[in-house]
Amino acid sequence: MIKKINNTEAFIEKLRKEGKVRTLNSPEDIKAILELNKQMEEVRRDFINKNNESEKSATQTYLD
Repeated sequence: MIKKINNTEAFIEKLRKEGKVRTLNSPEDIKAILELNKQMEEVRRDFINKNNESEKSATQTYLD
C-alpha cells in the first residue's frame, strides 16, 4: 500500500508557533503584492517577446 507523506501542515504549524507566519492583508501588503504582480507581468511579456524573436530567428536559419 502506498502511503502519502505530507509534511506541509506540520511545517506551517511550526512556523506559526515561531511567529514566522502572518496574513498579508494590510494596505501596504496589498500594495506590494500588486506591484510584484505588475513586475511579473512585465517579465512574462519580455520573456514571450524574446522567445518569439528567438523562434523567428531559428526559422530563418538553416544548416548545411
